[in-house]
Amino acid sequence: MAGLPVCLLVLQWGALLVARAAALQSPHYCLQRGEEKIEEDLGMAAPTVVTIQPQFGGAMSSVSRCMWQTSLMDCCTDCGVCCCGMFCFPCLACQVAGDMNECCLCGTSVAMRTMYRTRYNIPGSICSDFCVTLCCPVCSICQIKRDINRRRELGIF
Repeated sequence: MAGLPVCLLVLQWGALLVARAAALQSPHYCLQRGEEKIEEDLGMAAPTVVTIQPQFGGAMSSVSRCMWQTSLMDCCTDCGVCCCGMFCFPCLACQVAGDMNECCLCGTSVAMRTMYRTRYNIPGSICSDFCVTLCCPVCSICQIKRDINRRRELGIF
């Protein structure tokens, strides 16, 4: 029975040491002593998340920079691109790939659409890029080409 009070005493002493160490690290203790607290508790700090990277160039509205310039089925806004896509699809695909400094065979791929979308922070996902490219490749490549043309006019391509 004599060992039990000693164990309790050791446990209380250990708890006291832990509490004292925590008190020494608290910002209040450092301020009371007149010292500056340089390190913050990183485990409790909220991480800073960057959602839009800084861009070079003039001031632009975030809508024109981070959205598709035309919708997927908006073929009438540029009839030349639409006709080229309908009657000479491989030619338009090579133009888009050339505009993006990629191989001509990559012009209609999901990777090309995803790369373009992420380059300009356009909302979407790889899954949506896959569905659009699979279901309507002509509309997809026309939308990218119209977007490239509009961004060139705005000076952001």
